[in-house]
Amino acid sequence: MTSALNFSNLSTNSSGSSFAGITSGINSTALIQAEISQASLPMQQLQAQQTANTSRSTAYTNLGSQMTALSSALSDLNQNGMPSRTVTSSDSTNSYVTATASGGASGSYTIQVGQLATYAQLSPTLDSSGDPANLAVASATAPVFTDTSGNGTGAATFAIEGTDGVTKEITLSAGQNNIYSLADAINAAGVADPNVPGSKGLGVTATVVNTGIGSNPYELVLKSSQTGIGTAGPT
Repeated sequence: MTSALNFSNLSTNSSGSSFAGITSGINSTALIQAEISQASLPMQQLQAQQTANTSRSTAYTNLGSQMTALSSALSDLNQNGMPSRTVTSSDSTNSYVTATASGGASGSYTIQVGQLATYAQLSPTLDSSGDPANLAVASATAPVFTDTSGNGTGAATFAIEGTDGVTKEITLSAGQNNIYSLADAINAAGVADPNVPGSKGLGVTATVVNTGIGSNPYELVLKSSQTGIGTAGPT
C-alpha cells in the first residue's frame, strides 16, 4: 500500500519558506518564533541591566565632577578667606546717600534702614538734684562770663566746633554778657559768610529755653541744622 503526502499547505515567499503544517495543521512558524523569543529573554534582561548600569555610571561620574569642583572652591576659600564686601558713599557732605559696593555680585539689593537720622542736640547736663550743671543761668540778664577787667569793659571768647569739624570763635563784649546775646552770636555764626570764600558756617542753631525750674531756669540748647551730620557733646 502506498501513502500520499499532502503539500497543499506549503508556500514560498520572498522571506523564505513557511510551513503551516504538512498534514497536522500546526502553525510551525509561530511555534518557532515563540521558541526564539523565549530563548532570547535572558539576553534582553542582560541588555536592560547594561543600560541601567551605564546610566548609573554616568550619574556617578557627574557627581564626582561636582564634588571635585566643590573641593576646589572650599580650598580657595580656606586659602583666601571670604571676599571683602565694602560700601562707600560718594557724598562727601553727607547730605544724601549714594553707595557703591565692591566685591559683590551685580544685581538689585534691598537696604534696610535700622535707624533714621536725627538732629544732633546739646542741652544742659543735670546734676543729682535735677538742676542744670552747665549751659544755664539764673535770669535773662545774668552774665555768662566773668568780667575781670574791673571796669565793665571785659570781653570773652567762646570756641564752638561746627558740624563740619571746624572750630569757630565767638566773642562777646561786656554789653553782650548774657545768654540771649550768646545765642544770637552763635546763630550769626551758624550760617555761611558770603564774604568769606569756602565759608560753611557752624551748621548749628542756638535757642534759649526758660524752663521755670530750679535756680538756673534759662537754658542754652544747641541743635544741628541738618540731620545725620556731626555729633553733639561738650568740649
